[in-house]
Amino acid sequence: MMFCSKPRQFQVDNPINAEIGDEVIISIAEGAILRGIGLIYLLPLLLLVTGAMIGSHWAALPGQRDGYAATGAALGLAAGFSIAKWISSRQDRNQSRAIIARQWGE
Repeated sequence: MMFCSKPRQFQVDNPINAEIGDEVIISIAEGAILRGIGLIYLLPLLLLVTGAMIGSHWAALPGQRDGYAATGAALGLAAGFSIAKWISSRQDRNQSRAIIARQWGE
């Protein structure tokens, strides 16, 4: 158990009919982790930077740029997380579902 204070539980498909207590190897679809990272981290970060640039551009006076940039960044970040949540809710769960690939030691 790395970085966990208590055992984690996940729902996975069991095509090999493993039983409780069996040590198994879990497999997920290729690219699922990278897609998740891009969706959860990169999309909000990209929209945060874009919002800051747009906010800074909209400032009428040079002294207002920081405030407009901060507001734009906050709005971009909120939009990024909202869009990521919406995309995540629309994705097919079976496409990235984990399965028990084989028993440990086989």
